[in-house]
Amino acid sequence: MTAFLFHEKRNYILPLPVDIVEEITLFRNIPSPLQFPPPYFQHGYNDYAIKLSKLLIFMWTCVWDPYMGNSIGDPTICFIVLSCIQHDNSWAQAKDITPILARMLYILQTVFLYNIHFNSVSACVCKRHSAIKTWLDSDQNSIFYSVCSFQYMALSVAYTQLSLSQVY
Repeated sequence: MTAFLFHEKRNYILPLPVDIVEEITLFRNIPSPLQFPPPYFQHGYNDYAIKLSKLLIFMWTCVWDPYMGNSIGDPTICFIVLSCIQHDNSWAQAKDITPILARMLYILQTVFLYNIHFNSVSACVCKRHSAIKTWLDSDQNSIFYSVCSFQYMALSVAYTQLSLSQVY
């Protein structure tokens, strides 16, 4: 997902709001934690994780409206859709899509949990949780809801296929 955001696109245009483009540009200028010597690795990693978490939270708590230049809107959904296209330009089987969606749900939950515990200004965990609770509710129109819906659909299709499929 982050590689999708940070690398230049050849044939695909991903229009992003100016705020997110600025955050991505700032993040690109941070030295990788792997470039730090071993005693300072942990310190550099924490800065890197905090800034990446802020970028992802910023992206996942935006309301993405489709428009003429981008009919999908949300870059996370764009990433999922593009990940489901095979090399021969056909769609992947449902059993091959479920791992992508399961990983994305895990990443969403992990980043939001990290934000609740380590990356907020409020001292009370309950207040931090309630501030982002609407973005983690599967009944609300959010990225979490969208990925959960895709996961449910992919699982139902994978379970109805005749082959023995491994789903996540």
